[in-house]
Amino acid sequence: MTFRYRVGEKYKVQALAVGKFTIPTKMEGSLQIAGDLSNIKNWKAKVILCNSGNTKRGEWEEVGYVGFEPKTGIIVPIARADEHHTGYDLLDYLIRKKLIPKGNYQTIWALTGPNYGNDKEHIQELIPIYKRWLELGGPNLRIATRCDRQSKYMSFQELIDGGAWKEHKTGTLTTFGNELVALLEKTAQLYKKAITSQKQRPPKKQLSNLLFDIAKFADSHRTNTSYYDLIEKIQEAASNILKGEDIDKNMQVVFGFDGVKNKIHNDLRESLKKGEEAWGFRDAKEFWGDPKFALEEFDRLSAI
Repeated sequence: MTFRYRVGEKYKVQALAVGKFTIPTKMEGSLQIAGDLSNIKNWKAKVILCNSGNTKRGEWEEVGYVGFEPKTGIIVPIARADEHHTGYDLLDYLIRKKLIPKGNYQTIWALTGPNYGNDKEHIQELIPIYKRWLELGGPNLRIATRCDRQSKYMSFQELIDGGAWKEHKTGTLTTFGNELVALLEKTAQLYKKAITSQKQRPPKKQLSNLLFDIAKFADSHRTNTSYYDLIEKIQEAASNILKGEDIDKNMQVVFGFDGVKNKIHNDLRESLKKGEEAWGFRDAKEFWGDPKFALEEFDRLSAI
C-alpha cells in the first residue's frame, strides 16, 4: 500500500538529518533516535493514535515500521502501538495535521523479519522504492515475495536484482536460511568456548543477545505452531543465562535432544522423506532454497 499524494509545493520541510535521510522537525519531540537506521531497535517514538496495542498515548515505545518517502528521503519512525494497517493510518493523520508533508509514502518493516510483496505488480512497485532506500544508506532488509505461486525470502538487493523471478541454485540457501544457520553456528561456538574454557569468564551477555536474536528470527518466520513453545523457551534461556543459570543446562534449550536445532533438523528430515511434491517439501524449499543442502548444514552444526 502506498499513499498517492503529490508533495505539496508550498510545504517547506525543515528536517533533521539521519544519514542521508531526513525527519521533519515537527516530529522531533515525538522521537528518541540514537545512531542511524541500523540501530533502529534502540529507537523510540511516542504513541500518537494507539490503534495497535495497549500502550497509552504519549508514552514511549519501540519503533517497528518506518514511513519512507522516496522522492524527498523523508522517514517517519512509527511506534509499535501505532502500526495498525502497517502505520498508514498514522501517516494519514500526520499529513492531515501538517506534521509531515504529503508524499508517496511506503511503510517499511525495519526490524528482524520480512516485509511482504504480494504479487507481481506489487513487487514491481516496491523495487524502485527499495532501490532508493538502499541508495540513501538504508539497511538491506528482508522481504517475502509471492509470485507465480511461489513464495521466496530474500534481501532488498536480491529483489532489485530480480530474485523474485530467479530459480534458486542447487547447493545454496536463501538469505534467511543462511542467517539462521549463521546464528546457530555462532551460538554453538560460544557455548563450546564457555564450557571448555576454565580461565575465561563465560560470554553470557553475548550468548543472551544471540539467543534473543534467534527467538526474534524464529518468531518472525514461524509457519509451524509447534515452534511456539520453542520460541518461549529460547527467550527464557536468554534471560536465565544473565541470571547465572548453568551454561550446560542453558545450552540444552538450543542444542539438546529436544532443543531448537534438533526440532528444525528433524523437520528437514521429514520434509525430504515426503518427496518433492508434498507440501512439507515445498514449504521447506521456499524457506531454505535447497532443503537437501540445508540438511547438510544442520548435520555440520551437529558436529560443532
